[in-house]
Amino acid sequence: MHAWLSLHPENVAVVHCTNGVGRTGIAIAAYLRYSETFSDAATAFEYFVSRRTPNDQAWPSVSQRRYIQYFNNAILVNGLLPTPYPLLLDSIVLNTIPDFDDNASFSGSNDATCRPGIEIYQNRKLIYSRVYTRYKPNGPVIVDLDTDTVVFEFSDLNLSGASAQGLLLDRDVQIRIFHCADPDDGVSEASQVVTMVNFSFHTGFMPAGFIRVAARDLDLSRRDVEDGRFGAGFSMDLVFDEVQGAMRMKEEEKPVSYARCLDKSVSKCLARLISYHVVKVDERLMKGLEGMGISRLLGKIWSILCLHQLHLFANSIAPR
Repeated sequence: MHAWLSLHPENVAVVHCTNGVGRTGIAIAAYLRYSETFSDAATAFEYFVSRRTPNDQAWPSVSQRRYIQYFNNAILVNGLLPTPYPLLLDSIVLNTIPDFDDNASFSGSNDATCRPGIEIYQNRKLIYSRVYTRYKPNGPVIVDLDTDTVVFEFSDLNLSGASAQGLLLDRDVQIRIFHCADPDDGVSEASQVVTMVNFSFHTGFMPAGFIRVAARDLDLSRRDVEDGRFGAGFSMDLVFDEVQGAMRMKEEEKPVSYARCLDKSVSKCLARLISYHVVKVDERLMKGLEGMGISRLLGKIWSILCLHQLHLFANSIAPR
């Protein structure tokens, strides 16, 4: 986008997604910060929200605002992330059990409870999924009525094949915790699944150790909150371990860095523009340009500009 807008002052970039708000807003706010039109990405995002939906400014999610701040922080640290290596997830704990199971069949209690399950996505790919079962009360998903907690254990996993145990996470991660109807209660529909909690983060900005995430920093349904499905003081705890040096060597992990992505030099931006812009170049013409000392990159840029000017000319002579 930066390369295209830099080529000519009359060039226009059109940004869109399904609804034209969420992902579009993040992309535009990020560009406004990247181009230094705004000195802060959060301010740029608020500007987009006020202009795009002036009568509805409640739609941005907690995770969207978090990622806007991530982008701003990445610029401040020149793309060198505080936690450049993957993390091992040891456990997740929900403090106070959400009240989503109206039948409460498996607990035999009138206390607030649910039949929780969890899905973990890494870079938009599902990598882990479990659901509570009353036949394995000490399994990887534990509902503890005495301590009023839901516990998801990963310490017994060894999915990476290394000596360290836990769920190896890298870069963009989404944790989805849901309530799943009990197929044996004779009341609920087996297909009934309700999302209770969503939490999205980037491991590059997540320190190792014990992390407590307050309810205000989780993506919770406003209606569920108003209906009192989450108890007072509801929060989520995550326990991360660092990936040790030996495991890094085995996994051949390289430190995550976005320094190259923040390079604003014209040549770098144009190279990225070419990589995303599908242009079929006449090889005979390209060889002629190369024979004149023009690089292949500049030759492709010339082709894009010619196609753009031809499109503008065609529009100008088209019958109205």
